[in-house]
Amino acid sequence: MSNTASVDGQSDISERLKSAAEIDPARLPQLRAIAEATADQLTTALNRLSVEKVAVTFAGFEGSFGPELGEGEVSPPLVTELLSKRFVRPAYLKAPQSFCDACIACFFGAAPSEAKGARRITDLDRALVREAFKALADSFALSFRRIDEAGFEAARLVPGDEFAELFGGANARRHVEMSFEIRKAKSKKAAREEAAKGAEAKPDEPLSTVVLALPSSYLALHRRRLAEPMKVPEPSPDDSWSEAMIRNFEKSGLHLKAILARKRVPMRDIAHLRVGQTLPLGVKVTEAITMECEGTPIFKSQVGFARGAYVARFEETIDPTREFIDDILSH
Repeated sequence: MSNTASVDGQSDISERLKSAAEIDPARLPQLRAIAEATADQLTTALNRLSVEKVAVTFAGFEGSFGPELGEGEVSPPLVTELLSKRFVRPAYLKAPQSFCDACIACFFGAAPSEAKGARRITDLDRALVREAFKALADSFALSFRRIDEAGFEAARLVPGDEFAELFGGANARRHVEMSFEIRKAKSKKAAREEAAKGAEAKPDEPLSTVVLALPSSYLALHRRRLAEPMKVPEPSPDDSWSEAMIRNFEKSGLHLKAILARKRVPMRDIAHLRVGQTLPLGVKVTEAITMECEGTPIFKSQVGFARGAYVARFEETIDPTREFIDDILSH
């Protein structure tokens, strides 16, 4: 009975460990943001080396148990070890053979090869691919630094006789692959024309693709941080807009009224008012009057006469609370 319980317990632990190592990139918004930032970094890095400008875009995630072999292949044509001091076993970078032609076209400004079918990979191909793989590893390390500063290194192209030892059979491990597409960069004119077409515009076919793969077990260590939702950027204040608003507000017209007196008159008296009639206001010319702005009392003013026109000199500010209390007490 105890042996059965022990086996069941070990099986349960094994299942839990397996479940913990499984990664669903769709639930890791930070990982997608890092992949997109890597594409931008790689675009900049390759364009420093290239005659023909390129544009790298992130194409998506895919699960894998290692680099897949084509029919009749002993090893994929272009696979490089991706090393980190955090990895138990190396991860990998991989690309199809078309990546060689894409590197030549970009680095030297040559037209993409139109030859169909596989060709022999030369030492020049390998040198250019190593340089591009190094740029990808460095770009990803820079983008991933806020999660882990361990760094990543593109080590070497894996020889065919070592491929199975590193990635095949019992050494196969679950990976998450990030795929990037490489295209010729569009001119500003072409970009404007494409933007004008809107939804009708379709991207050009990529020259090639390149893949960076990380062990799922490594990403599982950072699952919590990678699963954090993306922060919505706060709108930055537009100082020019604010200044324009202030200037326009300062030009707004307001109504300023000089109130000589206020008097309560019964409705029956209002009904009998006639032209030529005199109405006593109950104030003297030496008394301060109220100056109002849009119905709000703001100053007590003294009325005078200068250069043939009435003028008002502001004597004191008005406290609305005090005025309200005085008005109640006066009644």
